[in-house]
Amino acid sequence: MKKLYLFLAIMLCASIVSAQPAYRVIDSDGDEMDITSDGNLNLGAFAGDITLENGGLIENGTNNIVGIDADGDGVNELTVDNAAGTVWIDANDDEAVDFTFDRGSFADIEVPAGLALRLDTGGTIILDPANGQFSFRDNGSDTMSWHMNNAADGVKIGIAETAGQRHLILTDDAHETQDHDHPLQANPTFFVHSVTAPNTANDEWVKLTHDQTNAIFGTGSGDIVLTGATAGVGGLVPKRETADPCLTMQPGSIFYNETAGELCYCNESRVDLRVKDASTACY
Repeated sequence: MKKLYLFLAIMLCASIVSAQPAYRVIDSDGDEMDITSDGNLNLGAFAGDITLENGGLIENGTNNIVGIDADGDGVNELTVDNAAGTVWIDANDDEAVDFTFDRGSFADIEVPAGLALRLDTGGTIILDPANGQFSFRDNGSDTMSWHMNNAADGVKIGIAETAGQRHLILTDDAHETQDHDHPLQANPTFFVHSVTAPNTANDEWVKLTHDQTNAIFGTGSGDIVLTGATAGVGGLVPKRETADPCLTMQPGSIFYNETAGELCYCNESRVDLRVKDASTACY
């Protein structure tokens, strides 16, 4: 008779509400661990840890923190802090990569000092920010930003005044960590260096900028040589004119008198003169 009552009681409990757990473990403190009828594990108010068969551990910590110690060595390989919005992955037991998804306007990936962050794929890496902007920083300070918004002038590269020194340097990969000795520029400037190390010769460069009045194309050392498509042929082609242009050109400007077939220039008084005979007017 007792067995019959026990069987009826079990059947009654199982049929009351289908959402009730199939199994429930309650410890002396009242903490609960349920295994529901669909096979899910519900810790409920359970505050203890779960030890895996291989010695690993699932740590049910406080303040919404859960950790997984896969090899049972006492160091969590994966930690989830729901309150802070952070996930730590610690594969070497001494250095962790942090993923933070709730920090104001940022979702951060933090890598320990001395380690590189590598994106390795057999296909294309696509970066698609909604505002079309990429920012590059040096220890928290903005240095350069790329703006890819086609609706606003197309692609733009911005160089910061303080950390970026308002210039961009193209140099050999072997010298990228060396100081190229360019101070803060008054206007955004592009420098191209030779393959010579800047610690050996820091003046082998050509620059392009605009000083808010004129376009500046300069060099640190050596001449500016313009070459054509054929080796040894080509050079600077002056502007062709049919009338005196010196009143609208800068002193020292060179032009070609198309009517007389003469190469001419503008002196400091903006008078047009022939190059071969500085005493003769071009027009």
